[in-house]
Amino acid sequence: MLAAENRLTKEREIVAVLKGGKTFFSDNFILKTQEKKQKVSRGTFIISKKVAKKAVLRNKLKRRLREIIRKKIANFTKNIDFIIIVKKTTDPALSFKVITTEIDNLLKKAKLIQ
Repeated sequence: MLAAENRLTKEREIVAVLKGGKTFFSDNFILKTQEKKQKVSRGTFIISKKVAKKAVLRNKLKRRLREIIRKKIANFTKNIDFIIIVKKTTDPALSFKVITTEIDNLLKKAKLIQ
């Protein structure tokens, strides 16, 4: 689980990132980023019911994403607000390895990690 200081929770902040952020795409995910002048990076995840009807599958995917980001967030090169959106064409049973690879590639595209 992400630390409380790394969670983007307020609706107005999420909307600000969605409207004003830079966008990066991969096969299964969309990364929206917006630079801020805070001391930590914060993020959230959006998974629609169109990805998986069952909450169990959506939550499993969200837990996997949180764990991947939790390990990498300390190494971000910039302090940003970010949102990871799961595309509706994504298979909810993606393996942890595939998710990790795609998230790494997205973070490299956004120049958040080396």
